[in-house]
Amino acid sequence: MKDIEWVVDGDEVMGDVSMLQHMPSAASELDATADPADPSFIDITATGISPPRRGRKKPKKVTKVRPEPPVEYVLEGDAPEEGEEDEREKKSDELMCKVSVETAFVTYAFLVPDEEGEEGDTKEVEELPDLTFAETMMYRERVHRFTLKNTSATRFTYDWRVFTPDGAEDTAVDAPFTVEPSHGELLAGATVDITVKFAPTEVDSYNRSLQGEIAHLTTRIPVPPPPEPEEGEEEAAPAEDEEEQPPEPQKQPVLNLSGRSLRPLCHIELEDSDWLSGGRRPPTLEMPGGGTVDPHSRCLEFESLGTNVRNTRRFYVMNPTNISYKFRWECEDGTGAATAHLASAFKCVHKEGVVLSGKKAEMVFEYTPESDQLLESVWRFNIPEHKLSVPFVLVGHVKE
Repeated sequence: MKDIEWVVDGDEVMGDVSMLQHMPSAASELDATADPADPSFIDITATGISPPRRGRKKPKKVTKVRPEPPVEYVLEGDAPEEGEEDEREKKSDELMCKVSVETAFVTYAFLVPDEEGEEGDTKEVEELPDLTFAETMMYRERVHRFTLKNTSATRFTYDWRVFTPDGAEDTAVDAPFTVEPSHGELLAGATVDITVKFAPTEVDSYNRSLQGEIAHLTTRIPVPPPPEPEEGEEEAAPAEDEEEQPPEPQKQPVLNLSGRSLRPLCHIELEDSDWLSGGRRPPTLEMPGGGTVDPHSRCLEFESLGTNVRNTRRFYVMNPTNISYKFRWECEDGTGAATAHLASAFKCVHKEGVVLSGKKAEMVFEYTPESDQLLESVWRFNIPEHKLSVPFVLVGHVKE
């Protein structure tokens, strides 16, 4: 047992001073006017006693350990007469403790759609077919998901790793294939969705192997054979409750991955927005000029804290080819009084320029709202030499 007590730092020092007060020469020691030449003068430093300290005192924590309380054993039988030796034994009671243990072999399965069942039904399979990704542009990504299920009555841990064809683990920063979650724990009967992402950064054809490691999947303890009969004895018949040999373990999960990348003419380094894909755009919002919005448009959103505030967004366009080219931005809002407020709100700083081979060019847009109205402006990024155009939608929000 421990007791915690707070004391003021410096109490011991004050105790030393009180001791000085009981010394015969304490008065002359504490007197600031005492003469050091006086024989009755006592030097504090010579006595080894520190002078009293001034200023703020800090409390400190002191932990005191209390001794354990005495233990008195209960003895069986009556107490002996006075003067007789006590030979009784300590009394003991038996307590029953019930323990329940469930053991099982580790097993797993993959869940895939059941084509013979109703829509949304799934079935369990032990293996998945090879996963081949469609052709993917550099710096873009594709994902595929599958479901892993723990079909055993005990939990297990899993770990996924990607290997190259030569058997080495692919741990490069720009590895084309990644898996999430790469490890975890799965309870009995539970499932987890595994996501495999293909994001190439070079033009190539990729082949990898996704290998899983499930703990204790192959752990098996064989049942020992019955003892051989001695000479002259007949072999005993197998008992009805004789334990069977454990089943063969499953193989560790393996999934072959493949994908091919293509080199784009340009790569726009702009985070994806769910303004169109996520249903955030109000259906009653009209486009400039009365047209319809292109569902494949890239979205550039602005958020302004108040009106008449200039807000700037910057992003880069990369040229991964070996030839430089020119670019041009065009506003498709139209002209006239109906779109004059859009022309004053949205501005492209660099409408034309050149993107050098293997380099990036910075694109800058500004949004200066004059009211708190939600605005949209339609633009198009063009590379005339390659007849390439990318539609853009600029969205302006105002928060007061």
